[in-house]
Amino acid sequence: MEGEIDLRPYFMALLRAWKWLIGAAVLGAVLAYVVTARGRPLYEARAIVAVVEPRYTLEFDSRFQTTESFRSPPYRAYPALATSDEILLQLLAELQPAIAGLQTVGDLRRVLRADSPSDATLVQLTTQLPDPAEAARLVNTWAAVFARQANQVYSGRGADQVAFLENELSQAQVNVAAAEQALVALAAEDRSAIVANQLKVYTQTHAALLSEQQAMARLIQDIEAAHLQVGARSTADQVFLADQITLLQLQMRAFGAESAIPLTLQLGADETMEVTDQEAILADLQAAVAEMAAARQLDLATLEPQILAAQTQLQASAAEHKRLLQAQQVADETYLTLARELDEARIAIQDTYGHVQVASQAAVPDQPAARNWLVPSAAAAVAAFLLTGAAVLVSQWSKGLAAQRQAPGPAARTHG
Repeated sequence: MEGEIDLRPYFMALLRAWKWLIGAAVLGAVLAYVVTARGRPLYEARAIVAVVEPRYTLEFDSRFQTTESFRSPPYRAYPALATSDEILLQLLAELQPAIAGLQTVGDLRRVLRADSPSDATLVQLTTQLPDPAEAARLVNTWAAVFARQANQVYSGRGADQVAFLENELSQAQVNVAAAEQALVALAAEDRSAIVANQLKVYTQTHAALLSEQQAMARLIQDIEAAHLQVGARSTADQVFLADQITLLQLQMRAFGAESAIPLTLQLGADETMEVTDQEAILADLQAAVAEMAAARQLDLATLEPQILAAQTQLQASAAEHKRLLQAQQVADETYLTLARELDEARIAIQDTYGHVQVASQAAVPDQPAARNWLVPSAAAAVAAFLLTGAAVLVSQWSKGLAAQRQAPGPAARTHG
């Protein structure tokens, strides 16, 4: 079919050139092996960092405890942390004198390797350098930097944490002083004791007025009863001594011994009085008692807002004192808590062991590391095979294109 590409010539060309293909692959592998074998020897240094469970946790304040998620070390994160930019930058800063050829983070990442091949609690740090002493120094410094940074990150007890707690403690001390000063200022202006005394007087007076009002109500009832009893008699009748004594008792209950109103009853030789006179006296007495009851009611109405105002002022003063006292207690507790946390941080930062420790430092290697010639040789063989195959395909394509140009056109083949 017109337009189809015939691939058979290309396959046949590759089959015919199989010797060249194999030969190129073998030659590439041999060259790679020779280059690898004749290269400068590398010395491998290896340090091991162990991640152990924390034996104890400082907790000076029982209200602040380490959660279980932070007690379990994140084992899988340690190899990535070991090759992080932060740790490699610290490693460059501590490598004094610097190692030739290792000036950047990229240079370090090219020669450093961190993994946990068999046990997640062990992190293996490896490097290969031409100088065995420099290789050991590099990997040992790396292990120390990694252990220190890992303890700081996962324990939460570093220099930054101590500085933060120190600043917070200073502010807490200022807050404690301010809370105490507020209580002193309130005590200098507090009128709660005075208001309490006033309220006590008001309530006692109010209770006395209520008692007098109730007594007057009962007295009015007794006067009305006596008035009915006297009124039931004829106007021509006379009031006897018993009725006069009742009237005297009612007057004494109404006015008492200190009253300025003179008692109208005089016990003497005249033992009786007219009914109309006693009715008039009872009516006047009832009117006087009613007037006194109205006065008591007015005094109660005047006293009630004073009691309510005193109670409001006393409650407001108590609420303000409670608020300032709670603020002072919170400030004191905050200060004590921060002081304990700061002590914990200072002790923890002095802990040189931590839960990430350098388990094994690298010794200076005395033998070069075994060269891995298999991988570069295989890569070179594959590359040579592919390049030779590509050259054969290009050659076949060029031959096919030249044959098409030399072939006669359709018109020439018809005339022939």
